[in-house]
Amino acid sequence: MKQKLSYVLIPFIMVFIALGLLNGPTAEATSTNATWSTATNSTTVGLPNLGDVQNNVLQTQQPTARFLGVTCYAGVQVIKYDSKTNARLAGAEFTIYDSWGRAVQVIQSNANGIAQTTTLPLGNYSIRETKAPSGYQLESSRMYFSLMRSGQLLCLTKCNVPLPEQKGGLQVVKTNESNQVLAGAVFDVYNSNNQLVGRITTGANGVAALSNLPFGTYKLVEVQAPNGYEVDSTPKYVTISSTNKTVTIYVTNKKATGKILIVKQSVEGRLLSGATFQVYNANNQLVGTVTTSDSGFATLNDLPYGTYKLVETKAPDGYELDPTPHYVTISKDTPNGVASIAIVNKKKVTTGNLEVIKKDEEGKLLAGAEFNVFNANNQLVGTVTTDANGVATLNDLPFGTYKLIETKAPAGYELDATPHYVTVSENDPNGKVSITVVNKKEQTTGNLEVIKKDEEGKLLAGAEFEVYDSNDQLVGKVTTDANGVATLADLPYGTYKLIETKAPDGYEMDATPKYVTLSKTDPNGKATIEVLNKKEVVPETGSLKIIKYVQGSDPIEYLADAVFEVYDTDTQLLGTYTTDQNGEILLNDLAPGKYYVIEVQAPPGFEEDTTFYEITVEAGKVAEIRHANVKKENLGSLKVTKYALDEDGFETENVLPNAEFSVTDSNGNVHTGTTDANGEVFFSNLPVGEVVIAETKAPDGYELDAPQQTNTIEVGKIAENVFYNKPKQIQGRALVYVSSTDAKQVLSGLEYQITCTKGNALETTAITNSFGQISIYLPPGEYEIAPLIKAKTTSVVKPTSFKIEPNKFTIIRLSI
Repeated sequence: MKQKLSYVLIPFIMVFIALGLLNGPTAEATSTNATWSTATNSTTVGLPNLGDVQNNVLQTQQPTARFLGVTCYAGVQVIKYDSKTNARLAGAEFTIYDSWGRAVQVIQSNANGIAQTTTLPLGNYSIRETKAPSGYQLESSRMYFSLMRSGQLLCLTKCNVPLPEQKGGLQVVKTNESNQVLAGAVFDVYNSNNQLVGRITTGANGVAALSNLPFGTYKLVEVQAPNGYEVDSTPKYVTISSTNKTVTIYVTNKKATGKILIVKQSVEGRLLSGATFQVYNANNQLVGTVTTSDSGFATLNDLPYGTYKLVETKAPDGYELDPTPHYVTISKDTPNGVASIAIVNKKKVTTGNLEVIKKDEEGKLLAGAEFNVFNANNQLVGTVTTDANGVATLNDLPFGTYKLIETKAPAGYELDATPHYVTVSENDPNGKVSITVVNKKEQTTGNLEVIKKDEEGKLLAGAEFEVYDSNDQLVGKVTTDANGVATLADLPYGTYKLIETKAPDGYEMDATPKYVTLSKTDPNGKATIEVLNKKEVVPETGSLKIIKYVQGSDPIEYLADAVFEVYDTDTQLLGTYTTDQNGEILLNDLAPGKYYVIEVQAPPGFEEDTTFYEITVEAGKVAEIRHANVKKENLGSLKVTKYALDEDGFETENVLPNAEFSVTDSNGNVHTGTTDANGEVFFSNLPVGEVVIAETKAPDGYELDAPQQTNTIEVGKIAENVFYNKPKQIQGRALVYVSSTDAKQVLSGLEYQITCTKGNALETTAITNSFGQISIYLPPGEYEIAPLIKAKTTSVVKPTSFKIEPNKFTIIRLSI
């Protein structure tokens, strides 16, 4: 019976025990360490479902407690904070032990400083900190507690003391590639948050240091290299820790280098090759030898920063050596690392003379051959023409090789188009080198036929042309006949330019030059050219073109910056104008009439032409003035004096006015002038070189002095030429016989004055010869003759009248 009763009571006893556990007393916690404390907000929570509870439990090892099918849990919450600031601390780990000392769970404080679990079966436990928050001392004392009721959450607090701040330092050792220490390197130091914590500079020992840095990782950035070295821009990283409190890092710099660029040029700016330089550093050590290339440049690379001395050891050919040392500095401020220097050389003053001898195949010396002379750089250095002796000379040429191109053959000879080369050197005898050039005779002439038509093919009469040879010399003027044809015969072979000077009536003039070449291949010895004209459309206005060029230039060199004043028909200033780069001024829409042009300012380096030009502008036409200037530095003058010859062809001191001359200068320009009362005419501002002087009109009563003369114009000098004229044969001749009254005595040495009383204003004197005679040529007219001195007689001598007729003798007999 008792046994049955005990079996009945056992379940009730067990339920009672379970109910006591579920509703028993609250949890209890004890600790002897002041860092632990029990919070006042311990509470009861509902029995958790293990799948729903969010705890910061890192690991658990205890078995699940079940009783009569019921699992009984409670929990513990730890609040972690700073002992000084009360700030909540994350990252603290706590291990929970059961009553047997076994670790059953590990929990970790979250961002709110709370570490919590609600999955502990009821029972006795202890808890201790097994990992402190970063930067804090570990507090490993245990806290003992009992969980007595299901759903109970025990709240605990735990404080930590911060670790003492731990610091260290770093140092940088700066060296070059040869392991030599370098001063003056500057580094910026950044912490792990990329905040600048310091700037350090290496000293004389190559060391830069920064101390009192909290443990951690730091970045070093080089912001300035030592003088003469390149910046190492790669960041360097170091970590300061308890095991490495002072970190040393070695940083190597490469030497900073640049290059020197030498530009060798002449005084005129021409780049020169072949100049050799030795380059020395600041210690006067030779670091390189360079030679300028064809472009005039020489380069020396990979030079450390510093100052260098350049010494020229060889000059370009034809130039003087520059003995002056030149200095150049390469530094960090050098643009693109290239230090440039231009060094100028003067040409050697070393010259000689060139003589060209022109002959034909039989050895005959030929005048009139023209040559252009070019230097080794193909620059024209002069133009020469062979004289009557077949010789042309070009003086003061710098030593070197020259090329001669014949530009004009002697008359009747073929042009020799082959370039000829000759070298002027210091070894030439008497400072002169000679070259002989031979020409072949050419077939001389052909005929030129011009056919003038309009656009419909109608043949036109009355067109006038001027024909110029290849030397721009006028060789003829022609006019088309009723068949529209004009012919110029017997022209030497060559190229001719046709300029239309007058259009057929009712047609526009074709101002475009036309070129035609006569050669031995022309059919029937005739070259034909057709020139078309448009019918004239007469506008109301015309144009004026002013062309400015260098006198004697070939090809023509046009001049800019010549300033002209232009006046209209009423002599009112129309405006001031300046020639453009083509040497031209073009004024359009001008009313027809006369205009006046004067140069008021010559281009720089040229003589001003003060001639006052008058030109007529016609409607629909372009009036053109071609205006030449002479370079100032190449001018001289010429004086021509005219004397009379007596009737026997002997020279006298009698000067002759009114003789007209033309002077062709070395540039082919023609100057004209007339002798004054002193028998003189001056030609100024002539370019240097040979001139040809020709008398174009003799004084009245005298024959033209036909032979031309030449002379050489020199800078700043006056060349002189003398011409003589014979009396014209169409004059009459006076034969005067003077004797004593008894005709027994011949009277010589008597001076008579002869005066023209009708026909001209001539007045002259003559003296009786040893036969008592005077023979003199006089222009036709009526004259009187009277003695100027008294003869040995008491008779009074009156003037005697006589008449001179062309080509006749008049005999006058006088007695005293």
